[in-house]
Amino acid sequence: MNQLESAGLTDIGRKRKMNQDAFLVNDSAGLYIVADGIGGHRAGEVASRMAVQTIDKVFSGKRSEKRNKKEDVRLSTEAERLSNAINAANEKIYTSSCENSAFTGMGTTVSAIYFHQDNVLGNMLIGANVGDSPIYLVREKKIERLSVPHTMVREIGGVDSTGGDGLKHILSRAVGIETSVAADVFEMQCYFGDIIIIGSDGLSNKLENEELKDIVIQQAPQKACETLVNLANQRGGDDNITVIVVKVVSTKDRFFEKIKRCFSFFHL
Repeated sequence: MNQLESAGLTDIGRKRKMNQDAFLVNDSAGLYIVADGIGGHRAGEVASRMAVQTIDKVFSGKRSEKRNKKEDVRLSTEAERLSNAINAANEKIYTSSCENSAFTGMGTTVSAIYFHQDNVLGNMLIGANVGDSPIYLVREKKIERLSVPHTMVREIGGVDSTGGDGLKHILSRAVGIETSVAADVFEMQCYFGDIIIIGSDGLSNKLENEELKDIVIQQAPQKACETLVNLANQRGGDDNITVIVVKVVSTKDRFFEKIKRCFSFFHL
């Protein structure tokens, strides 16, 4: 199994009156989530917290899973499990917004990653996102965004016709806004030395990718989180700021262990 070092940190920033971000660091389950809530009053805060708690409960077995009506045959069982957990959160938030007028229209982004051991493929990383909270992979001193930003500017081909950034922060998809939601899901092998960063846009809007990469390579997860949040605040702190950093510090791949056992057998 993977051995992971992780940390998470959230901050209200310098201009907001409340923190509508929520995050989860669940090392025992290998599950990590960032949610950035939207909605007036306390609604965004309620939605993000509800999303994180519901997804965590699904993975902890405290809530029964509801399978998607249209199962994606391309997804592994574990990837489908993550997708279903996000749909469970969507259902809970949407229902709450319909039942309580104070929460009408509330929603949240969700970006989640899940580490697990596959009997054939070995150490795997599964990720899923709805909204624009980014997931980055740092591998061999390079950084890559793994998540798909669900924004209006991306929907129209990456061009904001207003000439500014008016559509850049308008979400085209969020958890809890409609009766169902489709998360973008990816699956990939992970390796020793990989670093995953999950953040809210209060972080990603203030730091360049190369800055993120250099800081998480040079610093341990807890220190890296503190440095990143401080930098975002120093550059204005216009929004709530949340970050999770997860480092793969050791791997144990069953696939290669099986090969070694086979060779040992034939040399007896």
